Amino acid sequence: MQKLLLLFMVICFTPGNAHAVSIPDWLVSLIIQVESGGNPYAVFANGKTHQPGSREEALRIIGEAMLDKKSYDVGLMQINRFWIEKYAIPPESLLDPAINRQWGAAILADEIARHGMTWKAVGKYHSPDAERGRRYAWRIFSAARANKNMRVEAGPIMPTRRKAATAYLTPEEFSEVKAGASRAGLSISTYLRMVSRGQSVKSLEHQQERMELRRFRGELARLGGLLKQAIATGCPKEQVNPLLRRLDRCLF
Repeated sequence: MQKLLLLFMVICFTPGNAHAVSIPDWLVSLIIQVESGGNPYAVFANGKTHQPGSREEALRIIGEAMLDKKSYDVGLMQINRFWIEKYAIPPESLLDPAINRQWGAAILADEIARHGMTWKAVGKYHSPDAERGRRYAWRIFSAARANKNMRVEAGPIMPTRRKAATAYLTPEEFSEVKAGASRAGLSISTYLRMVSRGQSVKSLEHQQERMELRRFRGELARLGGLLKQAIATGCPKEQVNPLLRRLDRCLF
């Protein structure tokens, strides 16, 4: 009965365009192969793919990720926390292969409805970020080419690789480029692409300073909120004012 109720939820609460899209079985099978290796209890959490051998172990890993408020992916098609929260899916239900496949296919169908039967839609299933989506689409496409027993037909348009540009540098110039990429925490390829397009390349130190500034501003906002709450709840000004003066001295 519980399984029927969960399937009913899939039918009723799947994305709006999903029901009108037909997804090739080979594409779903490829995503399962790449995402979980076919293990219905697979969980991605804390930057690592876990392959537990039991439902209980999978639930433990999911529970820890939820307590830590970390992102996690569940089951055959690795349904992400974003979708779990958006559609109020019970995470434990996604350890059921049929339920997981239904939700995964529905989410993929919605992206196909938006972007057509393309590798862009496959990438969007994985991530809204264009670069991460492109890399994911290539993983699926590469898995399709490597699997000679899988019949791939009427599939998405093959993704196009980026063109390579050769640049000849002196040893000194190469050293400067390598050092600049290292300071920015980027690969040489990404660094050169950004520089050639006139994009601003920030050093890791600069990025760290910006993060510290954001953190500091956040702390100030919280402190201001606490002081405002203290005044609103009747805390004497003679107690609040010295705190404000000390804060002023710290800042200036």
